[in-house]
Amino acid sequence: DLTTTNESDHKLPLKVGEEIHRMRKRIENMPQDVKGISALTNSLQRLEEEFNESGYEIEDLLGKKYVDGMKVDARFVDNPDIPKGEEIITEVLRPQIMFKGQVIQVAKVEVGKS
Repeated sequence: DLTTTNESDHKLPLKVGEEIHRMRKRIENMPQDVKGISALTNSLQRLEEEFNESGYEIEDLLGKKYVDGMKVDARFVDNPDIPKGEEIITEVLRPQIMFKGQVIQVAKVEVGKS
């Protein structure tokens, strides 16, 4: 039955999604004048476009407000930079991956709170 999806159907795309996420983070932390960084960025963009055209999407949760009941694996940390009473996703340890609008991998995040 093609309508049911299980994790084994998505094993490769989940791995690809996690690698895209890791590569994004590494590129962000690299000095922008590193030789070859623009070629690397373009390759990553093409890979991500192909990923998206296949029905997969990495939901970018970084910087979003954490809301009670969110389907994420959250670890809460004290962060004096967060406005009082707010909870913000400050780190994405494992990305949330969607397939045709359905969550197939729950994100593992760090939530900063004041």
